[in-house]
Amino acid sequence: KRAKDLAAGGTLPYKTESKSPIIHLALGPITQNEQDLIDNVNETLRAIGSTRIKSAFLSCTHTPSVRLNLSSI
Repeated sequence: KRAKDLAAGGTLPYKTESKSPIIHLALGPITQNEQDLIDNVNETLRAIGSTRIKSAFLSCTHTPSVRLNLSSI
């Protein structure tokens, strides 16, 4: 759903760090199906501009993060 909203010109709420170039945002609930979450990640990276991103990590609330392989996206 978020991917469709972004593609249609919608916005996505996010937080940033004041002292470093870090963006925190929610891509969807854990109950969302896997393909929709993948679509949300891809559309978010496209909207930000994947060439401007040095690294990306995914995590659920209070869980360890997993590093994304940006070269495969």
